[in-house]
Amino acid sequence: MQKPGVIVQGIIFGWVAFFLIVALTILAGIWSQITGFNVAWNLRIGLFLTAVTVTTRFISTATAFMIPAILAGMLAFDQKPTLNGSAKKLCQLMEASMSRGLVSTGKACFYSGQTQKLSIAIASVLVLQYVLSATDLYLHVAATGRSQQLPGERISSTRALKIATNCSEKFLYYDTCGQWIGLASTAAGVSDPVKTLEVYRNVSKTLQVWRADGGLYLLQSPPSEKAYSYSGNGIYLKPSCESISKICNLRSVTAHVLQYQCPESFWFANGTVGIQDELFTVNLTSPTYDSVRNKTTTKNPIDLIVSAKYSLGSINHDSGFATTDGGDLGILMHCQIFASTIEYVVTLGSLKVNPSRNLTNAQLLAIASATRLMTQRATSDVMDIAFKGNSTLYVSEFAQQFAQVTIASFVGAVQENGDGYNYVLEVTQDETIVPLSAVLLYIVVITLPLLIFSSVGLCSLRNCSADVRINWILSEFLCAPQRLFYQAFIEKHQDWGEGAFPDS
Repeated sequence: MQKPGVIVQGIIFGWVAFFLIVALTILAGIWSQITGFNVAWNLRIGLFLTAVTVTTRFISTATAFMIPAILAGMLAFDQKPTLNGSAKKLCQLMEASMSRGLVSTGKACFYSGQTQKLSIAIASVLVLQYVLSATDLYLHVAATGRSQQLPGERISSTRALKIATNCSEKFLYYDTCGQWIGLASTAAGVSDPVKTLEVYRNVSKTLQVWRADGGLYLLQSPPSEKAYSYSGNGIYLKPSCESISKICNLRSVTAHVLQYQCPESFWFANGTVGIQDELFTVNLTSPTYDSVRNKTTTKNPIDLIVSAKYSLGSINHDSGFATTDGGDLGILMHCQIFASTIEYVVTLGSLKVNPSRNLTNAQLLAIASATRLMTQRATSDVMDIAFKGNSTLYVSEFAQQFAQVTIASFVGAVQENGDGYNYVLEVTQDETIVPLSAVLLYIVVITLPLLIFSSVGLCSLRNCSADVRINWILSEFLCAPQRLFYQAFIEKHQDWGEGAFPDS
């Protein structure tokens, strides 16, 4: 028995489409990552939405192509080789099956009898196509795209930050560690002022200053290539300052000079602030000279007493400041700087630090000397904070600026030709994020109806009697009357009234 091709093709097409969609769903699940109530794919959102649109169109076209097989299956369910009804009902059913218009299909569904069942089957396909479009639109609206930075190739480099080892412990006369010192109390300078100023302003191409965790890090600058992460060795300074103006009895002695006398807790330090209109003085208290060994030692953290004076006129201030008879504002601070070397990793702009080792005594002495080299610049750069008259705010900001000028003055002792500086290139991965509810809804819509329609079409094969052939011809006639008009209608039909399709 020859079987009409449209029915068989529709059955095959439906099941092939169903298994392809199931396979695609499984693959999509394998390639996805579920995080909470979201599903992510490593795919640019434009490609993802294009794939969704193609899938939606494919399912919509597949169900439309399966209509003859679906109608044949519905007739096989009832074991009806013919249709009963008026010509108007049959014509309305034919119009619905061919055009699948919303109005014509809705009218056909209101008729009773066998035509109503077939009209409902056609309406189900139409509803599915609308639901598919709505679900596709919901997925387009719900999906969001983002770019994720991922690690790529690892690059090893010979660049690394290393502290010089030729620092002197004589402390009074030396020319080491990037500094030149004459008499320590009267002259001081740096061997490479350009490099020092670049580091202080944080514009150096090879070194960078990083403030974090209440301290200051001297690291190497990021590589010129876009890096996911980079690592190396660095220096860490942890500064802290407190106002001791009241404790040390900072008071005015002339119109422009303040004087102080500290108790034993601050090493009986004494002196003046403002001689020769100086903005600052630095009194190192932690170094101790051993005359027998001709060696100076210091402890970590380094202790200092720092004073600053500003000609700001009469302003409101708290007790952490003192004023001269001429209206100048002064403050006395006890500062400490803890110094160490560190190993660090910077990942996507986030710094992670592991302590390495303490500095040698000679290196600590070099840092102690560096605290005095550019303090005037730090004092000037926090003048606006002093103008607010809040000593707590002032000493906090001064501590950070004081540490920055210290490390900038110390960079002459930093070498950049050690080992251990490595970086990982950054790879940008596009991702598509979709709510899990939208994904599940879309999967149900594209698989469940397709399975039902494929099963209904498959039912048209269950009865191999001669009547089944009539069901197939009748279904094809309803969907494509132009091609089968002579075969199924003119040759067999005698009357347009009730029972328009007699038994063969």
